This record gives sequence, C-alpha cells and structure tokens, in this order.
Amino acid sequence: MKKGDIFWAIPKEREGKNPHPIVYWEPCEWDSNQFKACILSTKSTDDYRTHVPNVPMLPSHIQSTKPDGTPYQVQFRTTHLVVQGFMKDEMIICKPCVGKLTEEGIRFVAEHIQGSTFIDFPKPIKTLTAKKLEELNEEYNASMSNTSSRNHYEEN
Repeated sequence: MKKGDIFWAIPKEREGKNPHPIVYWEPCEWDSNQFKACILSTKSTDDYRTHVPNVPMLPSHIQSTKPDGTPYQVQFRTTHLVVQGFMKDEMIICKPCVGKLTEEGIRFVAEHIQGSTFIDFPKPIKTLTAKKLEELNEEYNASMSNTSSRNHYEEN
C-alpha cells in the first residue's frame, strides 16, 4: 500500500451497509497490522457527532483513471475529508485499491491533518462524541510523552 491509495473499509459493525472509502496514509510505527488512515465522506458536516466540519475536496484531488486508462471505482462525488485521522487494521480493508489521491490531493490531506492525532479506536466511529474525541486525544498525547507503548482506547 502507498500513501494516497484508497480502499473500501467495512468494519464488522457496518457489514451490509454502504462502505466508506478510506485513504492509506502511512504504516503504524508499532504494529505492522495497522496503518494511519483518513476517511472520505460525501457529507459537508461530520456524521460522527464531533461537530468538526469536514473539508471539501476538489476533483483534482482524486485520480479518475488507473495508469492503464480504466476508471477507478472511487470517483470524486462532492467528496469531503474527515479531518480526524484514524489507526486502522488491515483486516478491515477490501483489496485491491479502488482509488488514488493525486499528488495535489496528498498535499491537501497533509495540510489538513498536520498535527492531528491518529486515534486507535476499535469501535465504530459514529459512537464518538466531541467530548470523547477530545479526551482520547489528550490521553493519547499524554501517553506518547510518557511511554512508547501502544494504547488501546475503548469508550466508557
């Protein structure tokens, strides 16, 4: 997997529902089965109860065709970036790659997630509240300054 590759992500809790596109960002430093990722959405406001607006993307951020000229499955459709980054397990993505960010799209995402904490959150993201997200970010930042061990977060 390469930075900017797009896959369908279908957590077990969402099976049978519309999958969401997830952008591979970079490998996890402490677990070879996980990676840092961003989520794409068609919604301008978050659907995750965090009250953080999603950032609109441009058609020039997403490649429409593969190198062989065939279209990618994931195309620009009023696409927005969910600004919060997440840690994802490779088990939840469906391969092969179904889309790809352009170099411009990679720069756009980097600009918007710069300094973001990538949340390792095993439950469906829709269970997050803004308060819980803030608590997880604080807990993660504190743990990273105290230890290099991996933390697992679970909602109370």
